[in-house]
Amino acid sequence: MDKLLGSGASGMVYAAKKTSTFQNVAAKLLQGKASDENRAREVRFLCAVGRHENVVRFLGIFDNVLPSVDSQACCLLFDHYACGDLHTRILNTGPFQGEQAMQAITNLLMGLCHIHKLGIVHRQLSPENCLVCGGGTIVLSGFGSAAFVTERELLMERVGSLGFAAPEIYKRQPQDMKTDMFSAGITLFLTLSGQHPFMGRSPTTTVRRTLTGKVNWTAFGIADVNQHVRDLLANLLSVNQHIRPSADEALRQFRSWRMA
Repeated sequence: MDKLLGSGASGMVYAAKKTSTFQNVAAKLLQGKASDENRAREVRFLCAVGRHENVVRFLGIFDNVLPSVDSQACCLLFDHYACGDLHTRILNTGPFQGEQAMQAITNLLMGLCHIHKLGIVHRQLSPENCLVCGGGTIVLSGFGSAAFVTERELLMERVGSLGFAAPEIYKRQPQDMKTDMFSAGITLFLTLSGQHPFMGRSPTTTVRRTLTGKVNWTAFGIADVNQHVRDLLANLLSVNQHIRPSADEALRQFRSWRMA
């Protein structure tokens, strides 16, 4: 393992190379308790999502990678996306515009359509968990907190990143696919404007703004975005789960607007 690419709640991600093929890969290191508790669940979902152009490609797992330090340590291997994550891309180059923005919206919705059709709720969607390919394609990653929609007890837990978690998570109400759609709305808003609609100076302020769901479109410089896209974002950011479109509905609406 070489350069540190990023870190999350369940492990550190490093750039690495498969010695058998010299392929550049991303290696997620899970250690100790995190390894024991999270490995099986994350691998379960990585295998369940299968192969899709907008979902990270899982290459395999290696156990006992640090035998002298931690006998439980393991590495999950993925394709390496040299452009990094969406958060870093926005910080470095600014918000997406034009065709690049349209592609980002399409890719994110296609990835969500795929996992939702499999009955999977991501629950940790954010720009940090969206990887960017060389051609600008967006790929979903970070399935360590995922749950099947039938796992009702899990879908009552408080998960997600501050500022990207949906109102129902803070209210301890049941989560479902529409919970991901709120996070998608935040992610797309940030992608198009470079700013977060609800982030405050303190966690308390951020949660309060999230629960009210009020967005000043002009103040965030997103007023010039296509009206159809603004309408889609407004629905995605609704505090009412029933108003938010499903990934499939949002994708169909977006494609019909683009073709009009």
